[in-house]
Amino acid sequence: MADARILEDLSIEELRAELRARKARYDGVLAAPASEPLKGFDDATIIGTLKFKQKVIYGADERQDRYEVSDAAILADADSVVAIFQAVSVKDNGDGTSTLNTENFGESNDLCQTERFHDQPIGAFCSGFLVAPDIVAAAGHCVNANTLGSCRFVFGFYMESATSARLTISNQEIYRGIELLGRQEVGTGPDWSLVRLDRPVNNHRVVFVRREGKIPDNQVVHVIGHPCGLPQKNCGRSRGQEQRARGLFRRQSGHLRG
Repeated sequence: MADARILEDLSIEELRAELRARKARYDGVLAAPASEPLKGFDDATIIGTLKFKQKVIYGADERQDRYEVSDAAILADADSVVAIFQAVSVKDNGDGTSTLNTENFGESNDLCQTERFHDQPIGAFCSGFLVAPDIVAAAGHCVNANTLGSCRFVFGFYMESATSARLTISNQEIYRGIELLGRQEVGTGPDWSLVRLDRPVNNHRVVFVRREGKIPDNQVVHVIGHPCGLPQKNCGRSRGQEQRARGLFRRQSGHLRG
């Protein structure tokens, strides 16, 4: 029997790539054999793992695009958030700007037309936020010592209107990581990394970081990031139900897994 841990260790994109390759083989388009690590797994098992790994909305979907937000506190925090792209997805135009290479969210995931944000672009693979002029905090599963050099930290990836995404970005808003200052990725526990950027960020707000204590139960919180690689989304006015461990708490509603 194939070791299920192999599937757990593979990324969403690796699993999708295998399923697409299998479909191409079934259709007679591709003759190459299955990838060696996945030979022992049938389609249903891979699909099941993929569904489990994908991001899920629990409760009401309260996500808003930046142009829909009027709360000054949320907008101030949104200014600190970066989208993390693969370097190969950021194309320098040679004129002081770069274009973000993206895919259509609905088409790339075979979603129904009624799915929220169906026609928006996706390209980021993680989110981060500025905790010092030259330091970004992100999830530990987003960045490690091996992948740091292939990451680009991009400010300003958001929807400007219902139909227009900001995909041309000034190179002044795009940063490289040059040092991994710390990192933890412990199962369902701590999951964080701290990355030093190649230069200080002078035109975006540094978030306030609480150094002691814990978030009170029922504290109103908001979440800002790039779920599924989408342009920046904001989810506000939810309440933190309880802090289960240092750096980890559960929201009462609108919870975004992943």
